[in-house]
Amino acid sequence: MALPGVLLVNLGTPEAPTPSAVRRYLREFLSDPRVVELPRWLWLPILYLLVLPFRPAKTARKYAMIWKADGSPLRIYHERQAQLLRGYLGERLKAPVPAFAAMRYGKPAIADGRLDEDGGLESNVRFVRPYDEVVAMWRRSIAYANDPDKLFDRFRHQVDATWLNRIVPPAKGKLTFNNIRGGLVLTARVIWHVGIKADYRGAFWRAARYALRKGQIDGLLGMAFIAHHLIEFTREALRGDQNASYYSAKKRTAPMAVTKPPATKETVAA
Repeated sequence: MALPGVLLVNLGTPEAPTPSAVRRYLREFLSDPRVVELPRWLWLPILYLLVLPFRPAKTARKYAMIWKADGSPLRIYHERQAQLLRGYLGERLKAPVPAFAAMRYGKPAIADGRLDEDGGLESNVRFVRPYDEVVAMWRRSIAYANDPDKLFDRFRHQVDATWLNRIVPPAKGKLTFNNIRGGLVLTARVIWHVGIKADYRGAFWRAARYALRKGQIDGLLGMAFIAHHLIEFTREALRGDQNASYYSAKKRTAPMAVTKPPATKETVAA
């Protein structure tokens, strides 16, 4: 029996908290037309004349505040996830399972030949298994993983397991009018869109009350913001209004019918 392989892909990170390394990363990241959708003739002069000469130094100082002795926290934990996944899958399947960590931008880069630029496909990843089968499996997986009750239960767990252990940068200089105004606007939008209008507001308020009891106001806003977008994205994807990859070149001209039903625990396990 052929065994699966897993490629965990994250967005990316500079190789070092230095202006030169950040400049290389930003050049690759911001040169992608799927990241900045302005016309090339307009965006590239802005990028090379206004962004790359000045932004890397400021951004590098912020990276330096969270950088660890072993490198970028994102890369460290990303590679650690791949290592843990290898062990878990190997134990469960009773056989070695390759699991690799890669970055869309920066290093470790996605291996050559793993991306497909066919503009007619929903995903730009070249799969070993049949394309339609993988995309259908993806839809079932996100329907199960981003179910509102399950999603907010995971965020509630993070209140104790993750957020209390975060590295918090110094707050000096952050109590500004713009930051206060932005925080109030975000809070108002969260309450209206997630706490009042959303059909999953009950799951949100259960997690929100727990976060408030723990004093995690920023965690509450973060969970609401992220969960709202994950839930809405999942629903759009199941309707066929979203691609299976953020980086697919396929343009949506009309909704695509989805023949697979939303996932249940049994269908995902299968």
